Amino acid sequence: MHSKKTKIFKNQEINLIGGKYTTCDLEHPHFYIGLTKAKVIPDDQIVTGPAYVVIEGITLPLILPFGFFPTKKGRANGILFPKFGNDALKGYYIKQGGFYWGVSDYFDLKILGDVYTYGSWLVDVSSSYNLRYKFNGSLSVGVSSIKLEDVRSPLTFDFNWRHNQDKNSMPNGSFGADVNISSAGHNKYNAQTESDLYNNTKRSSISYSHRFPNTPFNLTLALNHNQNSSDSTISFTLPDFTFNMASIYPFKRKNSVGKPKFYEDINLSYNLKGLNRIVDAKMDSSFEMKKFLYDFEQAMQQTSSLKTNLKLFKFISLTPSFNFTDRIYFEKYKLKWKSDIVDTLGRRTGGVVTDTIPGFYNVFDYNFGVGFSTKVYGMYTFKSKYLKAIRHILTPSVTFTYRPDLKDRYWSTHRKNLEMDYAAYSYFQGAPYGTPNANRSTIMAMSISNNLEAKVRNKKDTVTGIKKIKLIENFSISTDYDFLKDSLKLNYIRLSAYTTLFKRFQINYSGSLDPYVAFTDKSTRELVRLRSSMLDMHGRLWRYDNDYWTLGTSLRLGPVPNSEKHIVKRPESVEYAKSDIPWSVNLSYSLNMPRKYYYNYKNELDSIPSNLNQSLGINGSFSLTKNWNITVSTAWDFEAKQITHARINIYRDLHCWDMSLQWIPFGSMKRWEFIIKIKADMFKDIKYEMSSPSSYF
Repeated sequence: MHSKKTKIFKNQEINLIGGKYTTCDLEHPHFYIGLTKAKVIPDDQIVTGPAYVVIEGITLPLILPFGFFPTKKGRANGILFPKFGNDALKGYYIKQGGFYWGVSDYFDLKILGDVYTYGSWLVDVSSSYNLRYKFNGSLSVGVSSIKLEDVRSPLTFDFNWRHNQDKNSMPNGSFGADVNISSAGHNKYNAQTESDLYNNTKRSSISYSHRFPNTPFNLTLALNHNQNSSDSTISFTLPDFTFNMASIYPFKRKNSVGKPKFYEDINLSYNLKGLNRIVDAKMDSSFEMKKFLYDFEQAMQQTSSLKTNLKLFKFISLTPSFNFTDRIYFEKYKLKWKSDIVDTLGRRTGGVVTDTIPGFYNVFDYNFGVGFSTKVYGMYTFKSKYLKAIRHILTPSVTFTYRPDLKDRYWSTHRKNLEMDYAAYSYFQGAPYGTPNANRSTIMAMSISNNLEAKVRNKKDTVTGIKKIKLIENFSISTDYDFLKDSLKLNYIRLSAYTTLFKRFQINYSGSLDPYVAFTDKSTRELVRLRSSMLDMHGRLWRYDNDYWTLGTSLRLGPVPNSEKHIVKRPESVEYAKSDIPWSVNLSYSLNMPRKYYYNYKNELDSIPSNLNQSLGINGSFSLTKNWNITVSTAWDFEAKQITHARINIYRDLHCWDMSLQWIPFGSMKRWEFIIKIKADMFKDIKYEMSSPSSYF
């Protein structure tokens, strides 16, 4: 505050003549509101007579007959100044203008609106609430009407609710909500960002959980909602509940004396869950509430496990277990052939029909298992000055599992075509919790995990002088063998590995080896396994089935900040980074190489290549001077051989002003926007904006 004449009263109020009101801290400010006369009430308000705006010493032809500037700390009620611009399809607009009302310390209210010259409009009402140590959240409702080419679409809406419960208010439970619901087309026609434009799915969840004190029990209740606006389908689950009992040790002594008995490690766990759901219901003109409610399906499942852990010869872990699963369904399906079905041409082709039989059905299965596992450590030392040792950790495990034959209970066969072919099916196929396997099995699962580390000299470590480097974080080999199968008893030999080199390069590998012969189906180009083994037909133990490589890196180039001088406080309204670092470049690259292998009729290794996926992303930033900053973001599509997107941001710090230019040169979001404005929130509506017409469609 500057003035030519000032008078201060005992109550600290100030009267002045020839004043300047500004947020610029220079002796000669870049801008100010010229006050012919004014009254200043500290921490409350400034009331002025006739006033005018001066920028860089130039008086603008903008005269205010009077002025009112609130100076209270904290939030304040007031008008939210709108944005002006042009939309390619909806016309010139005034948007995001409205009113803010801080109702109380506990909640507020904000009303925003958009109006377009071609007739479209949007009204959005939102509120945030907060009760300290209890809960906080936000609620918003939006309604819009779109008019394109003189055709008005039906009203669309958008509803969002976020709620977080403070842990201190519910020490034995929790409650949370994340609700997102909108009608089809609302996001598309009211998109503010690129993610809004392409987001066709909405997901919601409301959950409550409670832990019963001093017991192993806890309960969770949830509501889940999935919505796809591209095909107007909705999936809804209410309720989705889980009642869980953590592992208990029923034979463990309360006051243990001496060495624990083997049976004291026997533990029992239990889980009960259920749901009431509908999947992919059509929410279009064919929607009927009666049918919608009728199509809900209900199911429950309870599982229990009894197991223990024993030590053999001090080094081998023995884990016997028994697992029981009981599914409760309220309908089953029977498939049968019906001969009198005709096609559109009137020909009798027959077909399979499904009969739904309501009832109460217990669908259970169980299995017995026993597992063996251990760890083997090996180390090889070197006399090198740099490389000191390499350590290898080998973790083998073998598990035997037996499942009984339950085919007659839950499975049947049906005729599937005119040729009298039959197919097996389950009475409960497609049920929420699945169905038991048809055949009994005795499976031996085997796996070996490997970890490789190197110990090298580290001059920076003055205590041990050693640094560990991970060479292979994990390399595992696994397979299983079913003793009761009539053929193809040995499953695929699965390989997987991952590691990180130089803390920057991530390498992931997964693949499989097949001990059986396969050929390529000429019509589908798919590989079909035969019962003959590779050893019998080709003299090899296995064939390569497929492999999948993923390479990725995130590389940062440029000076590394090492002091607080590089930390820059930037205006919240600037969506891109401003940095005092002269320049920096971030590179991200990923490569996916899937491929399937087989041996052809010439006994030669051949393959079916899949799509090779590569992506390269580049983000760069550099400062021409202390106050100039330019950031560039782009990506390259190797398959299309073109740039997929690009975004250029130019920022200029003008002391008490900000100037920015955002440019998207091509793509569905192609546009540019130029803004110059005052930094201070009080004068944030004093700005100049210019942009190209929006084109989100």
